Amino acid sequence: MTDQNHPTFGPANGKALRVAIYLRVSTRDGRQETDNQRLQLCQLCKAQGWEIAGEYEDQDSGGKSDRSRFQTMLRDAATRKFDLLLFWALDRFSREGTLATLKYLELLESYGVRWRSFTEPWIDSAGPFRAWIAETPLIHKPYWGSPDLVPASAFLSQEIENNTPAVALSPACHNRVVSARQ
Repeated sequence: MTDQNHPTFGPANGKALRVAIYLRVSTRDGRQETDNQRLQLCQLCKAQGWEIAGEYEDQDSGGKSDRSRFQTMLRDAATRKFDLLLFWALDRFSREGTLATLKYLELLESYGVRWRSFTEPWIDSAGPFRAWIAETPLIHKPYWGSPDLVPASAFLSQEIENNTPAVALSPACHNRVVSARQ
């Protein structure tokens, strides 16, 4: 069933969903390449019948905000050159920390652009669980310095001083603290 509010379900109004692909590796020395990311993302777009409206590739640290193609992608998102940003994994999108990453995702949403991680299906603002993702107070990524679930609201309402790791109660498990190692 096609649902224009949920681009994961396919093209709306007979038009192909316009997708931008963001690719990133940390080094330019040839030890890392984006080819594996590109291949899988393009295969997904083809299988879904999505139009690739743009491709943005950086060979730079994800911990830097001044990545040139990342900034171009954000400018293009602001002018709605695409409907969905597809990235291979959240750490390919950004490694600037939880707060900065959440702000980028929120910025894309404010432009009317949805986002989706290829390797992490739960990181998908375009799918049927969009409302749940938007309201879930948890975000988790071990490469952000903590292997634990972190309350996203804490990062959105205030900066966490000294990058202190935090844990939170999972809404799915209610009174149980959940760790990525469990």
